[in-house]
Amino acid sequence: MDRAQLPQDLVSGNVLIIEPEHGVIHEGVHFTLDYTKTLASVGSISTVMLTTPAASEDKHIHFVCGIESDKAVEWKFYEGTSASVGSTITAYNNYRDSTNANPVTIVANPVVTTYGTILESHIAGSASTRQSKSGGGVVARNEWVLKDSTSYMIAITGTEATTKTVINVPYYYRA
Repeated sequence: MDRAQLPQDLVSGNVLIIEPEHGVIHEGVHFTLDYTKTLASVGSISTVMLTTPAASEDKHIHFVCGIESDKAVEWKFYEGTSASVGSTITAYNNYRDSTNANPVTIVANPVVTTYGTILESHIAGSASTRQSKSGGGVVARNEWVLKDSTSYMIAITGTEATTKTVINVPYYYRA
């Protein structure tokens, strides 16, 4: 392809490039899960389980997780979770006109039999005191390419009562 046929910046004349992670949005294969829960007491847990589809050359799930809270929490990301029931959560396609279906099954707060293997763990937020109180968040910029037909669990444990938590998971599929 001739350089003149490529999209260019109007000021510099440089060829415009879209990062692959951004390009998947335009392809309609990028989804976002957003789940909020207030943890009522110390030790309360919020869980979200994602189950990947069966083997498919074009649907390997690439996953990054972000957690926010208004108080201190510990969160873990597990592989090989065994659980049942739970409330279905809808993840939305970031390309709003896309008709591509979400290939991942997602449920909140299922009954957990086994959590599985811990792949990642973090602490987010900060503890409150009489003098100061602040929240916080963490985004694991550590992208995972998930196994086919496997369940994964994000579990947040509160260290204080009435802790508001948010799980934000952008993911996409690629070969």
